[in-house]
Amino acid sequence: MLSLLPIAAWLVVVGPGDRVDVERSADVSESVARPQAVPWAHLELESCPALLAAAGVTEYLSLPGGYTERLSTAHGAQVCHVPQALHYIRGPGGVRYTSYLLLNCRMALAMARFEEVAQRVVRDVFGAKARLKTVLLLGAYACRPLRNNHGVLSQHSFGNAVDIQGLSVHGFGLVDVQAAWGRRGSTRELLAARFLETLATTLRTERVFFNVITPADDPAHKNHLHVDLDPAHSDLDSATALEEPDWGESDRWSEDPAPPPPDVRTNAPRL
Repeated sequence: MLSLLPIAAWLVVVGPGDRVDVERSADVSESVARPQAVPWAHLELESCPALLAAAGVTEYLSLPGGYTERLSTAHGAQVCHVPQALHYIRGPGGVRYTSYLLLNCRMALAMARFEEVAQRVVRDVFGAKARLKTVLLLGAYACRPLRNNHGVLSQHSFGNAVDIQGLSVHGFGLVDVQAAWGRRGSTRELLAARFLETLATTLRTERVFFNVITPADDPAHKNHLHVDLDPAHSDLDSATALEEPDWGESDRWSEDPAPPPPDVRTNAPRL
Protein backbone atom coordinates (compact mmCIF):
# COMPACT_ATOMS: atom_id res chain seq x y z
CA MET A 1 0.00 0.00 0.00
CA LEU A 2 1.33 3.40 -0.94
CA SER A 3 1.61 5.75 1.96
CA LEU A 4 0.14 9.17 1.35
CA LEU A 5 2.71 11.67 0.20
CA PRO A 6 2.58 15.18 1.60
CA ILE A 7 0.75 17.62 -0.59
CA ALA A 8 3.18 20.26 -1.78
CA ALA A 9 2.45 23.95 -1.56
CA TRP A 10 -0.48 25.24 -3.58
CA LEU A 11 0.63 28.28 -5.55
CA VAL A 12 -1.50 31.39 -5.97
CA VAL A 13 0.11 34.05 -8.13
CA VAL A 14 -1.55 37.28 -9.22
CA GLY A 15 -0.65 40.49 -10.91
CA PRO A 16 0.18 43.83 -9.32
CA GLY A 17 -2.79 45.56 -7.75
CA ASP A 18 -5.06 42.53 -7.58
CA ARG A 19 -6.59 41.62 -4.24
CA VAL A 20 -7.04 37.89 -4.02
CA ASP A 21 -8.97 35.75 -1.57
CA VAL A 22 -8.83 32.03 -2.13
CA GLU A 23 -11.24 29.47 -0.72
CA ARG A 24 -10.48 25.80 -1.28
CA SER A 25 -13.19 23.21 -1.74
CA ALA A 26 -13.58 19.60 -2.87
CA ASP A 27 -16.97 20.34 -4.45
CA VAL A 28 -17.47 22.62 -7.43
CA SER A 29 -21.25 22.19 -7.63
CA GLU A 30 -21.87 25.19 -5.37
CA SER A 31 -19.98 27.48 -7.76
CA VAL A 32 -21.02 26.17 -11.16
CA ALA A 33 -24.61 25.26 -11.96
CA ARG A 34 -24.09 24.16 -15.57
CA PRO A 35 -21.02 21.90 -15.96
CA GLN A 36 -21.27 21.93 -19.75
CA ALA A 37 -20.48 25.66 -19.74
CA VAL A 38 -17.34 25.54 -17.62
CA PRO A 39 -13.88 25.74 -19.21
CA TRP A 40 -12.82 22.33 -17.89
CA ALA A 41 -15.81 20.30 -19.16
CA HIS A 42 -13.88 18.95 -22.19
CA LEU A 43 -11.17 17.57 -19.91
CA GLU A 44 -13.34 14.95 -18.21
CA LEU A 45 -12.97 11.36 -19.41
CA GLU A 46 -14.93 8.18 -18.86
CA SER A 47 -13.14 5.25 -17.20
CA CYS A 48 -10.18 7.33 -16.09
CA PRO A 49 -8.57 4.58 -13.95
CA ALA A 50 -8.68 2.10 -16.83
CA LEU A 51 -7.17 4.65 -19.22
CA LEU A 52 -4.38 5.43 -16.78
CA ALA A 53 -3.61 1.73 -16.33
CA ALA A 54 -3.52 1.19 -20.09
CA ALA A 55 -1.15 4.16 -20.44
CA GLY A 56 1.25 2.70 -17.89
CA VAL A 57 0.58 5.18 -15.08
CA THR A 58 1.43 2.91 -12.16
CA GLU A 59 1.32 5.31 -9.21
CA TYR A 60 -1.06 8.15 -8.51
CA LEU A 61 -3.38 9.48 -5.84
CA SER A 62 -6.93 10.36 -6.79
CA LEU A 63 -8.84 13.30 -5.33
CA PRO A 64 -12.51 12.27 -5.77
CA GLY A 65 -14.67 15.19 -6.76
CA GLY A 66 -11.73 17.06 -8.21
CA TYR A 67 -9.99 20.02 -6.63
CA THR A 68 -11.46 23.53 -6.47
CA GLU A 69 -10.33 27.00 -5.48
CA ARG A 70 -12.43 30.13 -5.65
CA LEU A 71 -10.46 33.19 -6.67
CA SER A 72 -11.72 36.72 -5.92
CA THR A 73 -9.89 39.55 -7.69
CA ALA A 74 -10.58 43.08 -8.86
CA HIS A 75 -11.85 41.47 -12.06
CA GLY A 76 -14.53 39.49 -10.24
CA ALA A 77 -14.93 36.02 -8.81
CA GLN A 78 -13.43 33.09 -10.70
CA VAL A 79 -13.26 29.37 -10.09
CA CYS A 80 -10.18 27.21 -10.58
CA HIS A 81 -11.11 23.54 -10.83
CA VAL A 82 -9.18 20.37 -11.67
CA PRO A 83 -11.67 17.72 -12.82
CA GLN A 84 -10.80 14.10 -12.01
CA ALA A 85 -7.86 15.52 -10.08
CA LEU A 86 -4.94 13.26 -9.33
CA HIS A 87 -1.42 13.47 -7.98
CA TYR A 88 0.68 11.99 -10.77
CA ILE A 89 3.60 10.05 -9.28
CA ARG A 90 4.99 7.44 -11.66
CA GLY A 91 4.31 6.72 -15.32
CA PRO A 92 5.57 4.39 -18.07
CA GLY A 93 8.97 6.06 -18.33
CA GLY A 94 9.82 5.62 -14.66
CA VAL A 95 10.56 9.34 -14.42
CA ARG A 96 10.76 11.19 -11.10
CA TYR A 97 9.24 14.67 -10.73
CA THR A 98 10.75 17.20 -8.37
CA SER A 99 7.51 18.59 -6.96
CA TYR A 100 3.83 17.84 -6.52
CA LEU A 101 2.15 17.26 -9.89
CA LEU A 102 -1.62 17.88 -9.70
CA LEU A 103 -3.27 17.12 -13.04
CA ASN A 104 -6.62 16.36 -14.58
CA CYS A 105 -6.97 12.87 -16.05
CA ARG A 106 -6.51 13.94 -19.67
CA MET A 107 -3.31 15.83 -18.83
CA ALA A 108 -2.05 12.85 -16.84
CA LEU A 109 -2.43 10.68 -19.95
CA ALA A 110 -0.51 13.29 -21.94
CA MET A 111 2.30 13.24 -19.38
CA ALA A 112 2.47 9.45 -19.73
CA ARG A 113 2.99 9.93 -23.46
CA PHE A 114 5.51 12.66 -22.73
CA GLU A 115 7.61 10.22 -20.72
CA GLU A 116 7.69 7.70 -23.56
CA VAL A 117 8.54 10.33 -26.16
CA ALA A 118 11.18 11.95 -23.94
CA GLN A 119 12.88 8.61 -23.28
CA ARG A 120 13.03 7.96 -27.02
CA VAL A 121 14.51 11.41 -27.73
CA VAL A 122 17.04 10.93 -24.92
CA ARG A 123 18.26 7.70 -26.55
CA ASP A 124 18.37 9.26 -30.00
CA VAL A 125 20.43 12.24 -28.85
CA PHE A 126 22.59 10.90 -26.02
CA GLY A 127 22.91 7.23 -26.95
CA ALA A 128 21.15 3.92 -26.39
CA LYS A 129 22.19 3.65 -22.73
CA ALA A 130 21.04 7.13 -21.74
CA ARG A 131 17.83 7.52 -19.77
CA LEU A 132 15.69 10.38 -18.54
CA LYS A 133 15.73 10.17 -14.74
CA THR A 134 14.15 13.35 -13.41
CA VAL A 135 11.97 16.20 -14.63
CA LEU A 136 12.54 19.49 -12.79
CA LEU A 137 9.18 21.20 -12.52
CA LEU A 138 8.96 24.98 -12.44
CA GLY A 139 5.19 24.91 -11.99
CA ALA A 140 2.09 22.83 -12.61
CA TYR A 141 -1.27 23.48 -10.94
CA ALA A 142 -1.81 27.05 -9.74
CA CYS A 143 -5.00 29.07 -9.38
CA ARG A 144 -3.85 32.12 -11.28
CA PRO A 145 -4.79 34.36 -14.22
CA LEU A 146 -2.86 35.09 -17.38
CA ARG A 147 0.05 37.51 -17.10
CA ASN A 148 -1.55 40.50 -18.78
CA ASN A 149 -5.23 39.57 -18.64
CA HIS A 150 -6.32 38.90 -15.08
CA GLY A 151 -9.89 38.32 -16.25
CA VAL A 152 -8.89 35.03 -17.88
CA LEU A 153 -7.59 32.01 -15.98
CA SER A 154 -4.43 30.21 -17.00
CA GLN A 155 -4.56 26.58 -18.07
CA HIS A 156 -2.56 25.95 -14.91
CA SER A 157 -5.82 26.67 -13.05
CA PHE A 158 -7.38 23.49 -14.42
CA GLY A 159 -4.46 21.10 -13.87
CA ASN A 160 -4.05 21.35 -17.62
CA ALA A 161 -0.51 22.74 -17.97
CA VAL A 162 3.00 21.87 -16.85
CA ASP A 163 6.13 24.04 -16.95
CA ILE A 164 9.41 22.13 -17.23
CA GLN A 165 12.57 23.85 -16.03
CA GLY A 166 15.03 21.07 -16.75
CA LEU A 167 15.59 17.37 -17.35
CA SER A 168 18.20 15.17 -15.71
CA VAL A 169 19.58 12.49 -18.03
CA HIS A 170 21.51 9.47 -16.78
CA GLY A 171 24.69 9.35 -18.81
CA PHE A 172 24.77 13.09 -19.49
CA GLY A 173 23.60 15.17 -16.53
CA LEU A 174 21.23 18.09 -16.11
CA VAL A 175 19.80 19.88 -19.14
CA ASP A 176 18.60 23.25 -17.87
CA VAL A 177 16.21 24.96 -20.29
CA GLN A 178 17.43 28.50 -19.71
CA ALA A 179 21.11 27.55 -19.82
CA ALA A 180 20.89 25.14 -22.75
CA TRP A 181 18.29 26.50 -25.14
CA GLY A 182 19.87 27.68 -28.37
CA ARG A 183 23.43 27.39 -27.07
CA ARG A 184 26.19 26.82 -29.61
CA GLY A 185 29.68 26.08 -28.37
CA SER A 186 31.14 22.93 -26.92
CA THR A 187 30.00 19.46 -27.89
CA ARG A 188 28.16 19.22 -24.59
CA GLU A 189 26.31 22.48 -25.18
CA LEU A 190 25.36 21.42 -28.68
CA LEU A 191 24.00 18.10 -27.44
CA ALA A 192 21.91 19.76 -24.72
CA ALA A 193 20.49 22.31 -27.16
CA ARG A 194 19.79 19.64 -29.74
CA PHE A 195 17.99 17.53 -27.15
CA LEU A 196 15.65 20.34 -26.09
CA GLU A 197 14.89 21.41 -29.64
CA THR A 198 14.28 17.81 -30.76
CA LEU A 199 12.07 17.15 -27.76
CA ALA A 200 9.94 20.24 -28.40
CA THR A 201 9.63 19.44 -32.10
CA THR A 202 8.68 15.82 -31.43
CA LEU A 203 6.09 16.74 -28.82
CA ARG A 204 4.50 19.04 -31.40
CA THR A 205 4.63 16.75 -34.42
CA GLU A 206 3.27 13.78 -32.47
CA ARG A 207 0.61 15.99 -30.85
CA VAL A 208 1.43 14.88 -27.33
CA PHE A 209 0.13 18.27 -26.16
CA PHE A 210 -1.90 20.94 -27.91
CA ASN A 211 0.68 23.60 -27.09
CA VAL A 212 4.42 23.48 -26.54
CA ILE A 213 5.87 26.93 -25.84
CA THR A 214 9.66 27.29 -25.77
CA PRO A 215 12.10 30.14 -25.05
CA ALA A 216 12.20 30.77 -28.81
CA ASP A 217 8.44 31.39 -28.91
CA ASP A 218 8.01 33.74 -25.95
CA PRO A 219 10.77 35.61 -24.07
CA ALA A 220 8.81 35.21 -20.82
CA HIS A 221 9.32 31.46 -21.17
CA LYS A 222 13.09 31.80 -21.29
CA ASN A 223 13.56 29.41 -18.38
CA HIS A 224 11.07 26.62 -19.16
CA LEU A 225 9.02 24.63 -21.63
CA HIS A 226 5.29 25.19 -21.22
CA VAL A 227 3.01 22.34 -22.31
CA ASP A 228 -0.78 22.26 -22.11
CA LEU A 229 -3.99 20.82 -23.54
CA ASP A 230 -5.86 24.01 -24.36
CA PRO A 231 -7.93 23.15 -27.47
CA ALA A 232 -9.12 26.72 -27.92
CA HIS A 233 -5.57 27.93 -28.64
CA SER A 234 -3.91 24.96 -30.27
CA ASP A 235 -1.88 26.94 -32.80
CA LEU A 236 1.41 28.44 -31.68
CA ASP A 237 0.64 32.08 -32.51
CA SER A 238 -2.62 31.94 -30.58
CA ALA A 239 -1.06 30.14 -27.64
CA THR A 240 1.86 32.52 -27.18
CA ALA A 241 -0.48 35.50 -27.40
CA LEU A 242 -2.24 34.24 -24.27
CA GLU A 243 0.80 35.18 -22.18
CA GLU A 244 0.71 32.30 -19.75
CA PRO A 245 2.40 32.97 -16.38
CA ASP A 246 6.18 32.79 -16.48
CA TRP A 247 6.84 32.02 -12.77
CA GLY A 248 9.43 34.80 -12.85
CA GLU A 249 10.94 36.81 -10.04
CA SER A 250 8.33 39.53 -10.55
CA ASP A 251 5.56 37.15 -9.50
CA ARG A 252 4.32 37.27 -5.92
CA TRP A 253 4.05 33.84 -4.36
CA SER A 254 1.70 32.73 -1.60
CA GLU A 255 2.47 29.28 -0.26
CA ASP A 256 -0.04 27.49 1.93
CA PRO A 257 0.65 23.77 2.41
CA ALA A 258 -2.59 21.82 2.52
CA PRO A 259 -3.05 18.30 3.91
CA PRO A 260 -4.62 15.62 1.69
CA PRO A 261 -8.42 15.73 1.71
CA PRO A 262 -9.86 12.99 3.91
CA ASP A 263 -11.25 11.02 0.95
CA VAL A 264 -7.99 10.72 -1.00
CA ARG A 265 -7.61 7.16 -2.27
CA THR A 266 -4.55 5.19 -3.30
CA ASN A 267 -5.29 3.74 -6.70
CA ALA A 268 -2.12 1.88 -7.48
CA PRO A 269 0.47 -0.04 -5.49
CA ARG A 270 4.06 1.07 -5.12
CA LEU A 271 6.34 -0.96 -7.36
